[in-house]
Amino acid sequence: MVTRNSLYHSFGWNPDTLPFWRHCIFVISLAVASLLCGLFIPKINTVFGLIGAFCGGILAFILPALLMMYGGNWSLRSVGWMHYTLTYVLLLAGVAMMVFGTGATIYSAVKGD
Repeated sequence: MVTRNSLYHSFGWNPDTLPFWRHCIFVISLAVASLLCGLFIPKINTVFGLIGAFCGGILAFILPALLMMYGGNWSLRSVGWMHYTLTYVLLLAGVAMMVFGTGATIYSAVKGD
């Protein structure tokens, strides 16, 4: 979204008033450009793997758990044992996935796959 909005402003487009069809064409072209870069640039898979492991772990698992914990009124008594436990499980799973995803990307880069 940051890339898309910064490119919108570079073209002089307002993201709030942009027609839906233009938005769809622009987003699809960004996705196709990323796909083509990943397919045809030799070592960009390593970069995409590292970015995916890092951002995927943070955005999908770690950040929601931290927002839940630091959003206020977070204690075992106020949220219950199930929410309390599952939030910590989500946080630890995100850290584990981030570490293993980064490790797998580094391993495949060193191994030469």
